[in-house]
Amino acid sequence: MAMFINHSCAANCESSEEDGRVWITALRKIAPGEEITYDYCLYDGGDDEAMCNCGALSCRGTMYSKEEVRRRRAAVKKALKKPASLNKIAKKKRSQPQTGSGVKSAQI
Repeated sequence: MAMFINHSCAANCESSEEDGRVWITALRKIAPGEEITYDYCLYDGGDDEAMCNCGALSCRGTMYSKEEVRRRRAAVKKALKKPASLNKIAKKKRSQPQTGSGVKSAQI
C-alpha cells in the first residue's frame, strides 16, 4: 500500500519499517477525501534530481532528505574548489622564469 502514497514536503503521514513491513502513521488529523502523503526522504539516487512538485509552501524542490541535500551541496562545492586549486598550480608554473628561449640553436 505504501508504494501508492505520494510524496509531499509537508506530509500528513510518516513511514516506518518493522520486521520487513512498512507502517504508515498519521502525523495529524486527515480530512475525509484528503490525499495521504509522506516525505520520501530519499538518500541515494545517483545523478537523478528527484524533483518535487508537491506545491507545499515548505517545498524543498526535491524528494531527497534535508541531510542528502546538504551532502550533495557540499560535494558540489568540493568539486568546484578542486579545479581552482589546479588553476593555482598552473599559474604558479607560468609565473616561474623559464630558462632559455625554448628554441634550440646549433653552432655551425
